[in-house]
Amino acid sequence: MSGDDEYQIETTLCMIQTVHVFQIPPRSSSGGHRANDWTREVWDGKLKIVQKGSTATVYLLDKHNNNEFAQAPVVEGAVEKCTDSSRYFVLRCVNQKDA
Repeated sequence: MSGDDEYQIETTLCMIQTVHVFQIPPRSSSGGHRANDWTREVWDGKLKIVQKGSTATVYLLDKHNNNEFAQAPVVEGAVEKCTDSSRYFVLRCVNQKDA
């Protein structure tokens, strides 16, 4: 860890207490994802968006013990809106071992 990383301020930008994660089927068209097609819920918990320095990350956390379920760095293409809903969106999560 460099000296600059050690002293960066970490800020919680948003905390949502109840979110749902669905297994998303492949897109049926180039028009985008449709929330109406999502029928298999695989997880529910909390969502937290944290900014540290010039980067931000979305964390999906267990609602009981705050253990991390998944994370998504906020970069170009990390979030896609649904074509049929303003409340649902697709979040591209990253396996930190592969990052």
